[in-house]
Amino acid sequence: MMNNVFDEIGRTKLIAVVRVDDADTAVEAALAIAEGGITAIEIPATVDQFDRAIRRLSLHGGLAVGAATLFSESDASKAVEAGASFLVSPIFVDEVWDVSLDSDAQYLPGAATPGEIYSIMEGGFEPIKVFPAECLGGPKYIKSLLAILPDAKLIPTGGISSANAREYIDAGAFAVGVGGSLLPKGLLEARDFKAITHLAFGLRASISE
Repeated sequence: MMNNVFDEIGRTKLIAVVRVDDADTAVEAALAIAEGGITAIEIPATVDQFDRAIRRLSLHGGLAVGAATLFSESDASKAVEAGASFLVSPIFVDEVWDVSLDSDAQYLPGAATPGEIYSIMEGGFEPIKVFPAECLGGPKYIKSLLAILPDAKLIPTGGISSANAREYIDAGAFAVGVGGSLLPKGLLEARDFKAITHLAFGLRASISE
């Protein structure tokens, strides 16, 4: 059974993946995205001092802050200590699951193939991240997966934007993870966080159409 974090993500249908260079930029970008109405935020472990960003964001009420791209017990533990409410990896990682078991943080594992998704479902996990979604076949792939695994709660991530997010939801996705299209390099370099807020608004609007 899903906990409240994933229930809320299922309601809003969106997770923002804030993959930037450093913790300070991650915090500013995440808050700009949240101002645009997307309140589930993933901070990848590839961000320099990612745990510091999670700690700062966790102090803001109303945000569900997770750590992503986790492959090690060390990074997962850092995320939990910093206040992450969910842990994400692009594949199933036993060490990350173990950290989740010992904490209040929920685990969102990733998969790419029907066999991987089925195995993770059999382990009792939901939802499941599907990555890299667009490279795997986009909304048609999600629809095909759900034709044979109708109970799967899938969160496609990778290559998703306001231009195609609704197609994924219409294909049956539980939610979508969106990163690069919310954080164009030019806007980050210009530190134009108001424009990032507008992109978040636009993404939300595309989902609710």
